[in-house]
Amino acid sequence: MLLKIILLSGFSGITVFIDGLLANYFNHHIKNKPIKYEIIHAMMSFGAGIILSALALVLVPQGTGIISIGRYLPIWCGFIYAY
Repeated sequence: MLLKIILLSGFSGITVFIDGLLANYFNHHIKNKPIKYEIIHAMMSFGAGIILSALALVLVPQGTGIISIGRYLPIWCGFIYAY
């Protein structure tokens, strides 16, 4: 069990290192063209999505135990509509 946790944590952590290497490569070896900005944008969006999903995975189950969803659903719909 402990070995499985360590391996899975290592595999998920190595992606940060690989992404850093890719970002370094694109920053120093690819000329300033629109494709460079699109690739960098995609990598940053992917990283932000990972962080948001991890945050939601931890906080949503804890929040649903405290706050009733029916009470705050109209507020969230208003935020989504306004955005």
